[in-house]
Amino acid sequence: MRSLQGLLFLSFFKNLEANVLQGDVKLQIMDSSILLDYLKKLYPDHQDLKVHNLKNITSGWETEIESFDLEWTTDDHKVSQGLVVRIFPGKGAARKAENEFRIMKELQTLKYPVPTVYIVETNESIIGNPFIIMDRIEGGTIEDRIGHSIEKRAYWLDVMCELAVDLHSREWSSLVTESERKLFEDPHYIVRTTLSTYRELLEQTNALVLLPIVEWLEMNVESVPCTKPSIIHGDFHPMNVLLDENDIPYVIDWGAARVHDSRADLAWSLLLYLAYGSKENRDDLLHRYESSLGRSVEYIEYFEVLACLRRLHDIYSSINEGSDEIGLRPEAVQMMKESVTHIINVRNRLKELTGIVIPSVDAMIEKLSQ
Repeated sequence: MRSLQGLLFLSFFKNLEANVLQGDVKLQIMDSSILLDYLKKLYPDHQDLKVHNLKNITSGWETEIESFDLEWTTDDHKVSQGLVVRIFPGKGAARKAENEFRIMKELQTLKYPVPTVYIVETNESIIGNPFIIMDRIEGGTIEDRIGHSIEKRAYWLDVMCELAVDLHSREWSSLVTESERKLFEDPHYIVRTTLSTYRELLEQTNALVLLPIVEWLEMNVESVPCTKPSIIHGDFHPMNVLLDENDIPYVIDWGAARVHDSRADLAWSLLLYLAYGSKENRDDLLHRYESSLGRSVEYIEYFEVLACLRRLHDIYSSINEGSDEIGLRPEAVQMMKESVTHIINVRNRLKELTGIVIPSVDAMIEKLSQ
């Protein structure tokens, strides 16, 4: 049953991707001539520069992804390179693009497996939104491998957990300023700052109905000191681990990456596995992560509540204020409506862990279910 439940969880991502590519969710393909003109200005020494096979391969909530082949001539030889453009919509898009580019550059320096990034552009006049250009990794995702073979599910989930544990053990101090490093010496700084930010965010996005979750987290913050900050990814799941033709993994989608408590990263992955799969999936993933780590993870349920807050805020704000307000693609709201069961599971997990019931969330779920 475990393998079947795992496949059911992952089938959500596959079905969503199919819906996007088949046009159930309408997407706009960028203009190849605009992209070409931009690249010619950046690479004047590349002779006979051409853009081929531009296509939209978007499958997530946050950014639009365009794939293309760049071709040019050097020393009478044609050179071709597979690339992608990652386009950031909504408020704060420039900041997100710059942050992701900076973090991926640093991870390259640390020799953590990420695609090579080449360009970050925050001038929205080029294609309408900030964007990053990076290497395209051919070969599919860990989700693809699991979907093709129930027998290899355990192997690939272990690979994903090993990548997460590896990331969380990497040196993080180069990603923050010296003054920020001193702040991290306070074991409660990370979570307290996160909760303070959420208080402001709930007010800004008219989502104060979620304030009881923040208050519960504040009341219990003393129990979860962070003695070792980590680089966290922010959205670690099988669709965000690409595999090349030799099955070498590369982690993508670093828009939510930052220095934080590694338990927040793990809790988000656990919530996804529970919301789109089952409690059994969640427990299995936690076991695999702890096996790779070599010890148990303390107070992980606290951070699952934090993950519930994050997910419910994304959904509630998008439905009531519009996805652009929180930096999601316009199509994200439709995707939420098509996956209302996962929202129900998040709501139920929050109640199980805290006893909190939010009537406005129940009303939202009822409306989405119609």
